[in-house]
Amino acid sequence: MEAKYTAIFPTNSLINLENCATSLLVNSKKLESIIIIWDGDHDSFLNFSKTNSCKRVKYVENPGAHADVYGMFNFGASLSLSEYILFVNDDMYFPQDWDEKILFERRSVITFVVVESGFVKASEKVIVYPFGLDWNTFKKDEFENFAQNFPRRYEIKDNELGWFMPVLFSKFLFFEAGAYPNKSPFPHPNDAIFFEKLKHTSKIKFVQITSPIYHFQSLSQRKLGLFTKLYYYYLARFSHARALPFFTKHKHEKN
Repeated sequence: MEAKYTAIFPTNSLINLENCATSLLVNSKKLESIIIIWDGDHDSFLNFSKTNSCKRVKYVENPGAHADVYGMFNFGASLSLSEYILFVNDDMYFPQDWDEKILFERRSVITFVVVESGFVKASEKVIVYPFGLDWNTFKKDEFENFAQNFPRRYEIKDNELGWFMPVLFSKFLFFEAGAYPNKSPFPHPNDAIFFEKLKHTSKIKFVQITSPIYHFQSLSQRKLGLFTKLYYYYLARFSHARALPFFTKHKHEKN
């Protein structure tokens, strides 16, 4: 039996939770389960999780000991029953069959191509194209076409990573390397510190799957001025795409 993975993400946004989880459940081939670490209002999350139960989704509230987002990733990883774990941001969209070319190897670190609208270019290896600012303006069909025209796999020979989310590795390797450093406040370079440590670990292979993932940059949008926000909404105004239906409403749920 081929290995599978558990996707893990912290969030305090029900909109991001709903749509990110939906894209993973609908469009992934090798996903076993999702662990969502909630770090927001208790009552709204309780109502949401009861109304939208799903056998492959585990809802967990941040117990309070993990004030830092990387601490929440560590916490989610400790709960996973899968051999492999995938860390994602809650404001990411995963296109159809995005994970079909993943080759599971216990000593590999797998990252992906990230496409962003361009609010903040976090890395020279991030592709900038305004497919949308949020789930309601997202040009899903255009992005799906864009994603399907990418070659799918090559090895990064210099062990450089262009982006730190999403990232997939074995749970054993993650904890063998010490998991993420846990410091407050966010943001801080704990992912960079972790991967720099991994680069100097023997027998580690870094692989990039050239399957594009779309990142809405929700955190960066909060820092934009009004004029910049209006400009980007102008770019996205012709989109006819709508937010995805929630995952409990489709026929892809597995036992």
